[in-house]
Amino acid sequence: MIARPLPSASHWDLLAICQAAAAYPWVDEVSPALEAGRERHSFYQRLGSGVGREQAIACAPIKWRAMLAQLPTERLDVEPGAYRCEVSFALNPETSEVRVLGEGLSRDVAYRSCPPGWIPMTTDRVGLTDAAIVTRDFKGPWDSAEHHWQLGLYALTSHIAFATSQNLVLRLIDRVGAGVGRVERLPDWDTLDLMAFEDRVLELARKVRAVMEDPASARPVVGPHCARCPARLACPAQRAAADVLMQREGEALSAGALRDLARAWPAFKARVRQVEELIKAEARAAYERGEPFTAPDGSQFRPWPTETPAHDDPDDILSVLWGMLPEDTDPEAADIIQARAEKVSRAVTSDGIYEVARALASRGKIKATAEGLREQLRKAGAITQREVIEWGKS
Repeated sequence: MIARPLPSASHWDLLAICQAAAAYPWVDEVSPALEAGRERHSFYQRLGSGVGREQAIACAPIKWRAMLAQLPTERLDVEPGAYRCEVSFALNPETSEVRVLGEGLSRDVAYRSCPPGWIPMTTDRVGLTDAAIVTRDFKGPWDSAEHHWQLGLYALTSHIAFATSQNLVLRLIDRVGAGVGRVERLPDWDTLDLMAFEDRVLELARKVRAVMEDPASARPVVGPHCARCPARLACPAQRAAADVLMQREGEALSAGALRDLARAWPAFKARVRQVEELIKAEARAAYERGEPFTAPDGSQFRPWPTETPAHDDPDDILSVLWGMLPEDTDPEAADIIQARAEKVSRAVTSDGIYEVARALASRGKIKATAEGLREQLRKAGAITQREVIEWGKS
């Protein structure tokens, strides 16, 4: 018997493809997308507990409030009492016993109380109607996966935990993000569906437990799923593909090596992006310490002069640009110039000023007109020059 819980329900769509993922050490990677997802979950949890929308936004860190303000609420049934939010369960796949671990707890806290060999999970929202049990899960709009195993485990566990007379379980996914708010309904399950899925869970759980007990027996399956696998850093299939990449330049690759590399490529691209971010983080820290740091490709952080609005009021810039229009400017052309000038007033950029100059100047004089615009903006005190720290090659 293994001495720790099985992986949580959110990983079972991955484990259904590759049980070997459970055999190797996992690395938790914090990313902006992950942080944003956590803040969305917390936001809807606060709404579901009766907190008003504005207060729910104000409770979040400042950098996430603008994102939360764009999230839809009117279509997501978050009225108080309609659902229990962030309910953590544990399921014993051998006996179908379910325990409620807590409500409103962080995943780490809840899962520490999960018994060995059980499957921990946290449902975003679960509720009861007169006719059915309803499970709902938040996903970002970019997440195109179907999550049948994850939502299936939520459905099975909720049905056992509540032990009600309802024989129908609704499985809903709320796609939420900036400007996005829609509900996707997976096929409803009745008692027969739940019983069939219960058998599949037991079968897969035994396979997962077997590789956890004997990692040497694991057989990795390489594919697009590797990009989101938390075990990819320790996966021998990924390491083998990395060895292929490290062969000398110009050395011919076997057909088998090329196939392995092609299957692993999505994971490699994700890893390359992460390495680039790590290099940038180290370079930024070195720059702030006053130490030289140059990346292998020659990139480094360096001061770069730029110009920004001198005041918060965009009319400072707009009035200068508008005042430069000749009196005989065609009204239709003036409207176009004003629209472009308003863009410049919000963010002074070379491209923005060039757009205004192109509308003002005759052919061949755009560059000189742009320089004149910039100089007049400086003289009027509408823009100011400052240094920003940018990442690039010298």
